Amino acid sequence: MKAVYDLELPYDVAVTTSDNDSFYVVFLFSSAEKAEYFHQCLIFKREINLHVLKEDSGKFTFVFQSSNSPQSILIKTNRTLENNPPLNKILDKDYREYSYLTFGYKEKEQLFYDQVNSYPLFLSYLKE
Repeated sequence: MKAVYDLELPYDVAVTTSDNDSFYVVFLFSSAEKAEYFHQCLIFKREINLHVLKEDSGKFTFVFQSSNSPQSILIKTNRTLENNPPLNKILDKDYREYSYLTFGYKEKEQLFYDQVNSYPLFLSYLKE
């Protein structure tokens, strides 16, 4: 078994939509193994919350909370509504029931994420 200090935190968040137009918030890791380990430690069979903050600069910060962690995990991004249009779906009430949290990684700018192990997400959105 890995030690908890092997736990890698997400370095960024990608947002994407699937073929059936579901909205996915994807925590990004350096590898599939690191993503899966985070999933096992902090997401699988846990109570989770994800809050989205829009800073005055227009950049988004994601605040993740797990019942298996004593602290919140802040994931600051350089993503804005202008440079990442799918973020508009966070604000769209029609997507609230079709939003999911999952995890993945990028390889040669290609996004790989786990649709099978995705979790319904009830985002809370705040302007900072």
